[in-house]
Amino acid sequence: MPLKKFINRSFLQGESVGLLRAAIKSNATLDPYERRLIRFLKAFNLPPDRFVGLGKSDHLIVEKKIIAFLSAEKSRAEKGEISSCTVNSSIKAAPILEDEINHFEQEFNHLQSLTVNLQIN
Repeated sequence: MPLKKFINRSFLQGESVGLLRAAIKSNATLDPYERRLIRFLKAFNLPPDRFVGLGKSDHLIVEKKIIAFLSAEKSRAEKGEISSCTVNSSIKAAPILEDEINHFEQEFNHLQSLTVNLQIN
């Protein structure tokens, strides 16, 4: 069996990564998602929390970045550098990261509204 290539995961720091890791229980699932996320975020030189913050403040910029990333990956696939399956899987981690932050924020806002209602009553 070939040895696994060491992946430096020090880039994956911050609240958003903690939420991602908490959401994915299986290490077998988490490992490929972390690898994809590192590659995706490093393409933009954005740490996870900055990517999420940018997505919240200006989703059009993030959309353009994602399209540019996918276009570059498609070009690599056409040259035979990567498989077409890699293009599809390379973006999978980003929506999960944003979904986790959005879910957390919704839960937090719900808890805040409950707290306000409890104080009023």
